[in-house]
Amino acid sequence: MDSGSRLNAQRITQKGLLVDKNSPFIDAMEQAGMVIAGLTNAPEFGLIDTTEPILHGPTRNPWNPAYTAGGSSGGSAAAVAAGIVPLAHGNDGGGAIRIPSCQCGVFGLKPTRGRELGNNPSSAPLGNSSLNISSNLCLSRSVRDTAAFLSIVEKKDNRELAPVGFVSEPAKKRLKIGVYLESLSGKPPHPEVEKAIQSTAKLCESLGHRVQPMKLGIDGTEFWDAFIGFWSTGTLAEESNLKKWFGDSAKPEDYLEPWTLGLIETAKRRGPRQCVEKAVVVFAKLNAHFEQLYTNYDVLLSPVMTNPPYEIGYHAPTVPFETLLPRVIDDVGYTPIYNAIGATAMSVPLSSNHEGLPIGSQFSAWRGREGMLLGLAYELEASRPWAKRHPKIFAA
Repeated sequence: MDSGSRLNAQRITQKGLLVDKNSPFIDAMEQAGMVIAGLTNAPEFGLIDTTEPILHGPTRNPWNPAYTAGGSSGGSAAAVAAGIVPLAHGNDGGGAIRIPSCQCGVFGLKPTRGRELGNNPSSAPLGNSSLNISSNLCLSRSVRDTAAFLSIVEKKDNRELAPVGFVSEPAKKRLKIGVYLESLSGKPPHPEVEKAIQSTAKLCESLGHRVQPMKLGIDGTEFWDAFIGFWSTGTLAEESNLKKWFGDSAKPEDYLEPWTLGLIETAKRRGPRQCVEKAVVVFAKLNAHFEQLYTNYDVLLSPVMTNPPYEIGYHAPTVPFETLLPRVIDDVGYTPIYNAIGATAMSVPLSSNHEGLPIGSQFSAWRGREGMLLGLAYELEASRPWAKRHPKIFAA
């Protein structure tokens, strides 16, 4: 698996596969009888919110090929949206299941930290579980398929989280839902995104849920500084691999994309240990804040992305880092906070913009409450069905 990177691809060409066995997550899939059809495209090391790696080229949105499919699970989202497969694996470290689900009009759930097989919070940097921001699950065309998949790959003997099991029907409990529109940077979303979320809020009210406007009340500047610093530290291993595999004389630009190189320089400039230590402090503060929020609300509703899908090239990893970083921070305005606190969240495909491009609605809940989100998702799916709504590019 090349992770969308020329570095890994050249290593594989010379030495063969980088891994020689499946993870427990993949083993569980195969033991359940799932047939793995192949690999889909991904951005280099899953580091950005679009799938346009230099190695393989862009993955295009089936609803309009001029637009991005999102990232990092953009290849999976496009394959599901185009009807190639009913379900595809996704990994979410800052929104990478929810973002492409939002942009391709499919359903995507990020599980609670440590929920799924192979996810070991104790292996996080410094052994601090709060720094384990990544989760694995899937993108699918139906709530049922995601719910069934979760029941297959979740840890059954999890000491910290009671198993979810197979959630097969809508929930009966009426929920208190808090709705916020401002991004983590304190900006309002695009008018079409705001319209979509307001429509979703009205839908929830019509189903008998209590919906209330609210504000997150967090310091977005502090969060982004900590998150980008921590995110950048993960790229230092790739620079180390480059030197180990190809020697000190290898030119980084021949193996790594400008976006990755920009993150490497960010980590070096700030100091990797300082970045990690700051993340520990900021994420702990956020954890306490959200734990209190979820005593007042069962679920939080927000946009997934600040804007509707953007055109191919706008977030390409070849755009100068100084230009691209603020674009990413602006667009990815709602998802990474739930990775930082380890909560569960989902993108539900309930709306479209004037061009017919999908706009998802994000619902989040406190750790361990995937069952509540899935129960709500079944309700939303029945009230505003999306399974038969598909792009012209569709393998019927």
